[in-house]
Amino acid sequence: MQQTFDNLTTWSKTENDLAAENLAHQIDILQTLAGGSKGYRLRRILLTNFWLYGQQEFEVVHGRLFLAGENASGKSTVLTAALPLALDGDIRPNRLDTFGGRERHMEYYVLGSSESATPYSHERRTAYIALEFEWCDPDNPPIAQELRQRWENGEREKARFLTIGLSLAGNTNASDRIRPMRFIITDGSRLGYDIHTLHETANKNEKRAYDQSRFKQVLEGHGIVCESRDDYEQKVARYLFGYTDVKEFQKLITLLLVLRRPNLSTELNFSRVHDFLKVSLRKISGETT
Repeated sequence: MQQTFDNLTTWSKTENDLAAENLAHQIDILQTLAGGSKGYRLRRILLTNFWLYGQQEFEVVHGRLFLAGENASGKSTVLTAALPLALDGDIRPNRLDTFGGRERHMEYYVLGSSESATPYSHERRTAYIALEFEWCDPDNPPIAQELRQRWENGEREKARFLTIGLSLAGNTNASDRIRPMRFIITDGSRLGYDIHTLHETANKNEKRAYDQSRFKQVLEGHGIVCESRDDYEQKVARYLFGYTDVKEFQKLITLLLVLRRPNLSTELNFSRVHDFLKVSLRKISGETT
């Protein structure tokens, strides 16, 4: 009986490994399909210890993602983490609520609440939110100078992926219950492959998220730990979009906040669309004819 169980366990692991390999292969094929935007394309959304997600990875194949599920199943939570939270690193309450309210704070997503519809609680927990972008223009180098240099030197794999994100250290006993740390991985390393947010404990069957000081050490040589939210915002604007003026990036974020509202169809009219486009689109250079 034990031999049969061992064989079944081995077979299950093999089947799971094959399924993962097949999925990865299918994703690679879809990524190379013609069409889609050139330049950076969102490839993965990665969550660790965020809300009810222990460790979750969402593949955004060919720059597209479709989330389906019942109410309160986490669709809006995923989109909140991605847009705009991980883009500009702003964790204020009005940025977390798709309606722009101030009732929900970041500590709910990291430490939990016993009064919510999905009650859970932690005294201490470190969460990670990350967005991985893939460079999808084989004829032109990436935007940032150091990545452009690698690309031109033939190190294209090191210039292929760019990851931005936040680590959120939560502690119910601290004066600042949530302490954010913002980072950018610039050497092409990938979370879950080359760099990990989790580590094994003494109990081999249990993994825990790195605390921020240890994760800083893990990141050393792979990218940047930003000193402030402004620093993060400026670097993301430059690395990802090529903006030299961060105000142009902020206009883009404002437009994304408008577009993600659930009641968008009842709010918009032609006049408001005109106003939003006017403030969000780049100014045309005076040299353009």
